[in-house]
Amino acid sequence: MMRNKLFLTVLLLVVIFIVSCTPKPAEEISVVEEEIPSETSSAPAEQPKEEVPAIPAQLSPALIDGKTVEERLAEAYERLHTRGSAEHIRKSFPDIELVYTDDAVGMPFPREIIPFRYYYSSEADTTFNICAVDLTVFICKGKLDKLIRQGDIDNGRCEMTPIYGDPRL
Repeated sequence: MMRNKLFLTVLLLVVIFIVSCTPKPAEEISVVEEEIPSETSSAPAEQPKEEVPAIPAQLSPALIDGKTVEERLAEAYERLHTRGSAEHIRKSFPDIELVYTDDAVGMPFPREIIPFRYYYSSEADTTFNICAVDLTVFICKGKLDKLIRQGDIDNGRCEMTPIYGDPRL
C-alpha cells in the first residue's frame, strides 16, 4: 500500500514536471495593414511637419561604477602600465574602438608585447594604447590614429610609461 502511494506521488511529480516544461501556445500576432497611397492620385496631400525637439549637444556624462568620466580617467592614468590596466580601460570606457595598430615591424620589442593597439573613447575624448600583454603603454588626449611622435609627449598631450623606450621617438 505504501509502495503504491510512493509510486503515485512520483508519477504525479513527473507529470507536473512534464506539463510545466511544455511550451505554451504562442500568442496570436496581429498584423496591422496600412493604407498605401496609390501612385495615380493627382496631387499628394501635404503632411503637417512635426516639431522635432532639439537634442542637447552633449549628453550628461555616464556614471560607470558610480564614477564620472574624469574620475575614471584619473584612475586610468594612475594605473598606467600596471597589471589589470587594460581591463580597467575596457570596463571604464565601454565605447572604445580600435583606431590604429602598430605592428612595430623591425623594432627591438619583445615579440609577446606586439602589436600595440590604439583605442579611442569618444566619451572621454582620449586614446589608450594597449600592448599585446594587456598593459596600457600610453594615454593621449584626443584621437590619435597614427604612430605616436615625440612631440605628442613633449607637448603634454600623451603620458607614457617610462619603460616604453621606442627608438622611433
